[in-house]
Amino acid sequence: MHLTVRTAWHDSGWNGTVCKDPEGNVYCSGAHSLLSGRIEKRKDIALESKDGVAGKYIAKVSKENNGYVPPCYWSLNICSNKEFNVSQGHAFSAINKNIDTRIQSTLKPYSFFTWPFRLSFVHSQKQKSKHGNYWPDLEKRIERYFSKFENGNSIVFFYANYDNPVSGDDMKYLVTGCSLVKSVDDFTHFDIDDETIERIKSKWNRKTRKKEPNKKMKNFPTMNWAVQLSHDPKKAVFLPYQQYIDYEDGDDNELLDEIKVTVDNASIRNSFKYVSMDMDDDKCLHLLYQIRKSLKYIEEHGIVSNDYEVELE
Repeated sequence: MHLTVRTAWHDSGWNGTVCKDPEGNVYCSGAHSLLSGRIEKRKDIALESKDGVAGKYIAKVSKENNGYVPPCYWSLNICSNKEFNVSQGHAFSAINKNIDTRIQSTLKPYSFFTWPFRLSFVHSQKQKSKHGNYWPDLEKRIERYFSKFENGNSIVFFYANYDNPVSGDDMKYLVTGCSLVKSVDDFTHFDIDDETIERIKSKWNRKTRKKEPNKKMKNFPTMNWAVQLSHDPKKAVFLPYQQYIDYEDGDDNELLDEIKVTVDNASIRNSFKYVSMDMDDDKCLHLLYQIRKSLKYIEEHGIVSNDYEVELE
């Protein structure tokens, strides 16, 4: 079994640095990006655009700027051989404002965070009436999901949603690269005090002017919805879209169109939703074939250095 992982667009190829042009990269905070709401609210464009910050490695930037890390950090380090520390806050602002609840971790070289959001929320109204918004067995669901992938055997396909400069106008998912899964880290939990949990699980009834249980939050999880995975850089292929954009520097990017790998097949497209999903061998082979075609065009064009001679098996 294999998996897909959504990334936020980065103008230097997810190489562990701040974007070269943070203000110009409007794609990372677009509505169809990865965790776009968080990125839009937390991205400090003024800071990232400063000399000595733009284009610099995250660890150095963080050290010199009170621990600031761009909020797109989930996918920032996919192609970097360096590491940096990150303070992970909860998605709920009521919890995130308490610094003590934040999870301190290190994003390792050639690593990324992801999460299978489809498994985490209750979708049907019938089940919501019983469980609320969250499944009572969330942790078991997540364990089953990640146990499907074999280190050194499962392929991870990285992709950008519609917010990207290559296929965004066509409203198509863009495959940016693939690699072999190397490891999956242990799951983590936020240290949330009981009082806060109970406050979230209750709501104020204006009619009775009393607090009562909030059924939607009855199974509110403390689990951190972010799992770190690492991939094998020696088995990785990343398509040089940004290099082609910089090379052609215009609206009529014919060469770029030849190398782009989009998800056109309807059945495969279903595996590119909810940030991360699993994928069977047949869909995997179809995508590998598309990537192989792209690599042949790249070799013919001769625009970038020949670092793409990876055997796709």
